[in-house]
Amino acid sequence: MKIDENRHVHCLILLLGTLLVMAGVAQASVRVGGESLRANGQVAQGFQYTGGCPVALKFEWGLIATEPTTVTYSFVRSDESHSSRSSAVELPAANRNVPIYVDWRLGANTPEFANYRGWVQLNIESPNAVSQKISFTIHCTPAAGGATGGQEAASGGEVHQSLPVNIPAPAGSMTVGKEAAGSGAAATGQEPATGPFPADATISVVKSQGTALSLKRAEQIAFIFVESINDLEKNCGRHAAEPCTLDVLVSGPKWKDDGSSWDERGKLKYDPNATDQNYSYKVALKDGGWQIWANPRIPGLCGIYLNGGSIAWIYINPAGPATENDKQIDYVGSFSPFIAW
Repeated sequence: MKIDENRHVHCLILLLGTLLVMAGVAQASVRVGGESLRANGQVAQGFQYTGGCPVALKFEWGLIATEPTTVTYSFVRSDESHSSRSSAVELPAANRNVPIYVDWRLGANTPEFANYRGWVQLNIESPNAVSQKISFTIHCTPAAGGATGGQEAASGGEVHQSLPVNIPAPAGSMTVGKEAAGSGAAATGQEPATGPFPADATISVVKSQGTALSLKRAEQIAFIFVESINDLEKNCGRHAAEPCTLDVLVSGPKWKDDGSSWDERGKLKYDPNATDQNYSYKVALKDGGWQIWANPRIPGLCGIYLNGGSIAWIYINPAGPATENDKQIDYVGSFSPFIAW
């Protein structure tokens, strides 16, 4: 009799434990904390763009979960195109914004696109069903132009702020730490030369723990290269017929005959190691992901490290090469990528 009672108590404890675990899992839910649209790398105010076409549109949603979880999602576009399969992204912590993106190169300088309205809808399938649509308007004109910097449109009460695009980068040391001691222009607070890049090759804002960092223009160039390489690696994983090493991204990858659109088949505009005298760049491929390093060649510049895949984590070291042990970047603002489509 005693044995039976103990067995019943044991079973009851196991049942209660199972129910508690199931309840904990069931509590995980996700919501869309904000949304934004960029046109040719710049924030599209009011979700509108006016300028030359085709235009590279980048749609962004910020996902926030109540518990660590895996989110599966897909996209649908107003032109009746949709993603061929669901994608998944890990949300590793509660109440932390994780961005997801989708690109659409659209339009021509014709009457059809003089006042074109469309939308892209994010459909979250699990852990709970949520849909969020970004509607937009483009006005394609022969004259080049486009959106300017400002506040990124968002919903859900959470808005990313970005500084005006193409502002001169401030000189001097970064706000995240002291510069490395040494000689040279960077160590003396002067701006190092930045090579053949256009004057508007700047980045609107970079934040760590919600605080905007003060970056030299040379450091902004490095961020643009790292982000551009990351964007190309995303498309390479889906459509390239060969591993996308850094040399391949410079020369142009060989692409699969999988029906992918031409706007998904880009390459770097510049060879970073040949054109950027301030940084050396390295790309390492791993299963389902990639690593990107921008290591300073001269003292006084920050190092950048990106660990990419379904999501990307970026780290910065104000005193040299960066690793996962350094300060994490949680927001990168608008910029014009170094990508030739």
